Amino acid sequence: VEPAQAAGATLVRRRVRSLAELDDAAVVVGADGAHSVVRTALGRPRGPVALAIRGYAPTPADQRGTQRIAFGAHGDVQPTYAWSFDRGDGLANVGYGELLRDGRAAPTKARLIERLEELLPGSTAAGTDWVGHHLPLSTSRWHPADGRVLLVGDAAGLVNPMTGEGIFYAVATGLAAGRAAAEAIAVGDPDSAGGRYARATRPLLARHLRHTALASRLCRSGRVLDAGLRASARDQRVFDDLVELGLARGRVTPALARALVASYLSPSSTKEKP
Repeated sequence: VEPAQAAGATLVRRRVRSLAELDDAAVVVGADGAHSVVRTALGRPRGPVALAIRGYAPTPADQRGTQRIAFGAHGDVQPTYAWSFDRGDGLANVGYGELLRDGRAAPTKARLIERLEELLPGSTAAGTDWVGHHLPLSTSRWHPADGRVLLVGDAAGLVNPMTGEGIFYAVATGLAAGRAAAEAIAVGDPDSAGGRYARATRPLLARHLRHTALASRLCRSGRVLDAGLRASARDQRVFDDLVELGLARGRVTPALARALVASYLSPSSTKEKP
């Protein structure tokens, strides 16, 4: 915010309740999160949603400097997992998330913390600052609307359906939307902002989102998930491809696909470490 203000932006704090398009030169970038008022005003439906909880807890001495991820049992709704990431200051970022299903009641805060403790025993002890988040998951299609109203990040339903990660999308689409808005206003054609935004983001996201949608569907199979974990443990390149797919703009590479198939066809009884 401070660099934006230094560049000439004016910060106004208001609660947005509705959106009306007027005949002026404004361009609106809706970056108002999972429950976006801007998206609702545009009539854009929300896709699949996950629910996650995050807190901070003391890092056990034997887990300092480590990151742990534990996936749910095969009988659970996949993908579902818990995490514990040591921050380096004596506390760990801990949490748990799962996919919400139509017809099933959303889990309570207590249940989410309980599931976290089940998957990573001891991780919730003395935990504080618990915060819940709805995660609007991306699908295989990316179609930014034309016009002067742009959606970015969670408001655009851009959360990785395989991992629940959304920071990469928020930063990438936020930059693209800001540039598109500035360019459209500079040439005196604010209505061109949507088209400019689409042209900037489709090469970045269109193919990637098709791959993450496929990976998310595959992860719902416990056997496929296990095969992916085994393959990534055996080959650093496969691990790197999965990280890129789950946390950035990666794709299902040929090497990843071959390793996954080989691992799936040759199941191992060895249990990999989290």
